[in-house]
Amino acid sequence: MSVEEPCVDHGQKGNGFGYGKKTYKGKQIGAHIVALIEATGEERNGRLALHSCDNPRCINPKHLRWGTHSDNMRDRSERRRSRGGVLVGERNGKSKLSTADVQRIRDLYVPGRTLQKDLAQQFGVSKVQICRILKGSRRSVA
Repeated sequence: MSVEEPCVDHGQKGNGFGYGKKTYKGKQIGAHIVALIEATGEERNGRLALHSCDNPRCINPKHLRWGTHSDNMRDRSERRRSRGGVLVGERNGKSKLSTADVQRIRDLYVPGRTLQKDLAQQFGVSKVQICRILKGSRRSVA
């Protein structure tokens, strides 16, 4: 698996986690799975298509390999891709904010002068989410 080559984006909106879909033998399955089938000539046979790049949008076959659920969980743990079983930050395809956005929110906020509702509107998230970010209960930035 070479991640020296860039990721290839599937070009779709993607599901909530960023994965694209493709029709294969009349069924909708993950675009990354179809890419690996086409590249290797091997059928899935109950296996998962694992990303060495950790990018669910990627369909570059050089970033993909066949593996088991256990392999996937081991990769997740070794690469520290999750906290409590939940993908955090930009690794979560549902994330609306980048790490840079979170830091910018913290930089822009001046108590008594900046309204959290204005930051929420500017960044397209809820006021509650802004509050959580400012309190440090969400999206810690190292």
